[in-house]
Amino acid sequence: MTDYAYLVPVQDRLKELLDELVKFAEAANVTYILAYGTLLGAFRHKDVIPWDDDIDVVMLREDYQKFVEYFQTHDTGNYILSCLETDRSCSLYAKFVRTNGDNDLSRFFTHPKGLCIDVFPLDDAYGYWNVFQRINEIRIRSMKTIVSSRNKLRDKNYKERMVKHIVRRLIVFPYGLFSDEWLISRAIRLCKKYNGKRTSDLVFYGTVKPMRHEHNRKESWLPVTELPLGGKMYNAAGDYKAVLTVYYGPDYYKMPPEYLKIQHNNIVQSGWKNS
Repeated sequence: MTDYAYLVPVQDRLKELLDELVKFAEAANVTYILAYGTLLGAFRHKDVIPWDDDIDVVMLREDYQKFVEYFQTHDTGNYILSCLETDRSCSLYAKFVRTNGDNDLSRFFTHPKGLCIDVFPLDDAYGYWNVFQRINEIRIRSMKTIVSSRNKLRDKNYKERMVKHIVRRLIVFPYGLFSDEWLISRAIRLCKKYNGKRTSDLVFYGTVKPMRHEHNRKESWLPVTELPLGGKMYNAAGDYKAVLTVYYGPDYYKMPPEYLKIQHNNIVQSGWKNS
């Protein structure tokens, strides 16, 4: 069995960063909710998953936008929110970043400026099998894929098979007149398309997983409850078991085999500026 003790320092630093995010969320009067592997860790381990090296939270789009605006209008010191609206980062979500003091953990950075927490917006959606919903999701994913492919083509250190490289170039060619920022801003508008309508689900449209794993009923998220993470209590989805079942399947509470215990560290994430 793998020893994950080497991850403890970064997990401790990430939990400190989460406490700072909570303070900023309270100052901005918005609600954050633990999500993905962080939610699973809070339920199954009452802490960060031992082999995990990131923390994820979600916010309803309205709260997410208020959070973005807070960082645009207040002095937040060494803490920034990196996204399209604040620093033109081409992604469908934001990263809450501490910009100094973590150089010893640089190989775990998922943002060029420092250690960070992912902040994902949740938008209204119809059920997964709604034809208009599916078309909208395909359009969003297409724009996201174009930006991702462009970044891989720009990266001289990125290696792939020649056939895949040629296919990637053919995919991006028709979009040569559109900038990454335009494509992402257009995709974000499509993410917001059903907000305020009588919809059943809440989703994050920018996932890399199949979209069916993002469709959670609104009542599964709200009102929030609390779960422990490293000895402190944090906001969690009201029916977190339902959310985890959609994300990970009915066996979410079971320990996975070793080959599924994957870390994100030392990965350059496509779509984030390097300055």
